[in-house]
Amino acid sequence: MSGKRIIVAGNGPSAYAEPVREWSAFADDPDSTRVFRTNYFFLRDGDPLDYAVDDWFICEDVADCRAVRAACRFSDLRPTIWLPGLNKRNIIAEIEENHLAGLCVRVQRLFPRLPAACRWEEDLAPERPLMGSFALAVAVGMNPEEILICGHDLFRHPSGNSHAGTALEAREWQADFNAAYLANVHRNHRLSGDVKYIRAALSAYGGKVSCVGTALAEIFRDEFPEWTWLEG
Repeated sequence: MSGKRIIVAGNGPSAYAEPVREWSAFADDPDSTRVFRTNYFFLRDGDPLDYAVDDWFICEDVADCRAVRAACRFSDLRPTIWLPGLNKRNIIAEIEENHLAGLCVRVQRLFPRLPAACRWEEDLAPERPLMGSFALAVAVGMNPEEILICGHDLFRHPSGNSHAGTALEAREWQADFNAAYLANVHRNHRLSGDVKYIRAALSAYGGKVSCVGTALAEIFRDEFPEWTWLEG
C-alpha cells in the first residue's frame, strides 16, 4: 500500500453531504490523506474539502489559465494537475506563459499503474470516462489502504442536479465554462461506459472503500456489499 487513504471527490451533490464533513479532519493531515478533486470544484463555496486539494483532475479541452489560477487559490499545497493525455489543449505552455510553473503538472497519456481495463488513448474518444471515474482509477493505481468516494453521482442524484448544475455558481466566466462543460459531457460521456470503467477500477482494488451517494449505491451496492455505504 502506498499510503493510508485517498479521498476522491467529484462535483456531484453528494460531495456536499453531511458525512463528507467528517472527512475534512482526514484531509487536514497530508501525511495520511491525499485529496483528489475534479473539474471546477472551486466554483462552489462551502465544500469542506476545498482547502486541502492535493491532486486536481481536469480535461484539456475545457481547462484554461483562469481555471488553474482559481483552483490554486484553494490549496496551500498547490495541487498536482492531472490531464488524461487527450492533447486537445497545451495547458502546460499556458501555465508557463502565465508564471504558474511552480505547479507540479503531470500529463498522463497512460498512467503506468492504472488497472489494465482502465487504460485508454485518444482513439477511445468521444466516449471516454468522466474525470471522476479517471480519478478513481488513478487512486486504485496508487494502492492506498482506503479510498473514500463522494460526488460521483453520474447525473443520477435524487435531487435531479447534475455536476454542472450543482457546481457552477455565478462567476464572471460562468457562461463560457457552462457551455463548454455541458457540450463536453453530452458529446463524450455515457452512463454505461462510466459504470463499466468504475467497475473495472474498483474490482482491481483490495483495500477498504467508503462511499457517499445514492447513485453509486443503486448501481454497485449488491456487487460490493463489503463497502461502507453512506447516505448523501
